[in-house]
Amino acid sequence: MLTGAQPLERLSSAGPHRLVGLSVYPSMPPYHGGSTRIYNLARGYSRVFDVTYFAQTTTVAALGHPACTEDSVAYREIVFSDPASSLAYAVGRALNVPQLGHSAILGTIAPARVRKQIASADVIVLEQPWLFGWVRRIRRPGQIVVYDAHNVEADMFDAETIRGPRPLARKLRAEIDRQERDAVRGCDLVLATSERDAAEFGRRYEGLSENICVVPNGVDCSRYAVPSEGEREAAKASLGLAGKHIVLFCGARHVPNVDAVESIVALAMRERDPDVHFLIVGSIGRCFPGRSTPNLTFTGFVDDVTSYYRAADVALNPVTSGGGTNLKQVEYLAAGIPSIVTPFGARGIGIIDGKHGLVRDRSNMSEAIRFLRAHRERAEGIRMAGRVLAERSFDWESIAADVATRFIDLMRVARI
Repeated sequence: MLTGAQPLERLSSAGPHRLVGLSVYPSMPPYHGGSTRIYNLARGYSRVFDVTYFAQTTTVAALGHPACTEDSVAYREIVFSDPASSLAYAVGRALNVPQLGHSAILGTIAPARVRKQIASADVIVLEQPWLFGWVRRIRRPGQIVVYDAHNVEADMFDAETIRGPRPLARKLRAEIDRQERDAVRGCDLVLATSERDAAEFGRRYEGLSENICVVPNGVDCSRYAVPSEGEREAAKASLGLAGKHIVLFCGARHVPNVDAVESIVALAMRERDPDVHFLIVGSIGRCFPGRSTPNLTFTGFVDDVTSYYRAADVALNPVTSGGGTNLKQVEYLAAGIPSIVTPFGARGIGIIDGKHGLVRDRSNMSEAIRFLRAHRERAEGIRMAGRVLAERSFDWESIAADVATRFIDLMRVARI
């Protein structure tokens, strides 16, 4: 893991630098784990670099919409769409594969503005490996190309879950491996979200250890505060859940979250205490239409999760698959919610069982909920220890400072 960064203001004296990022989805406003990572790192980079992100909107609904620019306080994002990418996205969704054709499509339709910005960039950051093939062809000598690996993509797909004839599924699975291998081995720097992912890249693709570093998912600690008991009860009342013991899960529409929420639904069906209410926040609710019950609520997508976090007595994280470190778990820590998390969900975060949360298998989560409810002082201790862990190890500002330092060092070496 990168550590010990210089303050970013000092680095900026090296001169005006330009960073261009490419993604297959927008990051403004951040609405799921991937966009949150892009948004917060890009904000941090902008203290050293002039930052522009280009994001393709690949949903069919975006067809015909003109390109638009959005500005945060720190960086700009230019969003564009095209029929070929939207069609490729729709086909990918039907087959359950990622956007494997993006490099080929960009080679044909990339706007002149994108090409011009990339040509003048000092650092190019790719948020998905499917973009590397095109950038490899057009990069100029001396440019630093970075792959920010949100996951080990090969772990997310296999021939059995890819839809279509088996020969086609095997070919698509091999193409996922090839494109990810090319990005991991061809970029100057790979940002892995956990030690596990970094080791997996090395194992799968014989990646060079010196070009892979761990950059964990983080949290904007300034966005959250540990609520008092009175503030928590007021937040419950504002949600129409006064007097309930709220057990929360928050997540986007993502395959590992579907399995996790299925386990929570089963847990809610077995719960006999009418005061315990399970609250599922986020777009994952779209996968469970009509599944709400008297003790289980799906909110669907929400613009701001903070009111739900303030209301929560306990947070569940029953994930057992996926890549990287778990963003929702870091948010639970920052918000001071005592969490019950699987060993897989706790990976790469440094959670000590009983201090920062309760690490339990799914089969023991119901018992853990009752334990935290019966031992309030223990729960309060976990709230505060979790917050300290988030501030010390996972604040986005510190993480971005570390990464920007590494970019500057690579640029200096490239110019020698």
